[in-house]
Amino acid sequence: MNVWRERAEQSPKDSVDSLRQVLDPLDFKGLKNLYIDYYFKYYICKHLRPNPVDVLFEIGCGRGRLSEYLASFVSHVYGVDLIDHFIAICKENPQKKPNTTYFNLSDLHPLEDVNKCFTVGVLMYFENDESLIQTLKTYQSFLPHAGSFYFLEQCEQQTKNKTLEGDFYARYRTVKDYRRLFAKAGLRISRLTVMGERTYGPCLNALLRYNFVYQRLPKALHRIIPGLFHIDRFLLSLGRRRILDAAPTDVLFQLEKV
Repeated sequence: MNVWRERAEQSPKDSVDSLRQVLDPLDFKGLKNLYIDYYFKYYICKHLRPNPVDVLFEIGCGRGRLSEYLASFVSHVYGVDLIDHFIAICKENPQKKPNTTYFNLSDLHPLEDVNKCFTVGVLMYFENDESLIQTLKTYQSFLPHAGSFYFLEQCEQQTKNKTLEGDFYARYRTVKDYRRLFAKAGLRISRLTVMGERTYGPCLNALLRYNFVYQRLPKALHRIIPGLFHIDRFLLSLGRRRILDAAPTDVLFQLEKV
């Protein structure tokens, strides 16, 4: 987790750069991160179907970007993160919504009112399977009335670890791996959605393929990001996609307690 502590202590200059702390720290232009941010928000909203009576809980809330976004649609959002500096940023955010509450991991306690729990790209940072299973069980005990869990993770065709500067960074698991781990944690997959835009989106990949052009694009082009995403969605729905070898694909797991 040292890499995340280092990212949290960076001091981004604006909202575009702040995404480097929780998404791709090498995306200095920021347009790729804005695309990914919009993409996550679109799919989380589509599947959580937030409504005014919902009380949500986010595991690994980071700077609170998803919690604050979803707070506009629900009664309350709780967030927790292992990195204390991220929680401090959440609490000190001058634009923090009044219906969001953030916890350091050590301060977390049972939350009786939560009915939905979600996380985005967190489970992959557990190298040990047993530790992941125990963590999932612990969160269930803290959320006794949560009926639905939504976990969005990058999956591979074969299980493999990724290292960064010689240290463990992430463990890419297969859908079969997650199905087994969720079952051991007392969770059953009720719905599984494969999301292709980040991996196969023609617009996004064309943008990043020509890096010399990308690096010269003004940040003001962030206004076109939603349009690029929806064009990619449309093209993928027609089956037009460029297969990228060995690229992780995002999968959204909707789960229920067994």
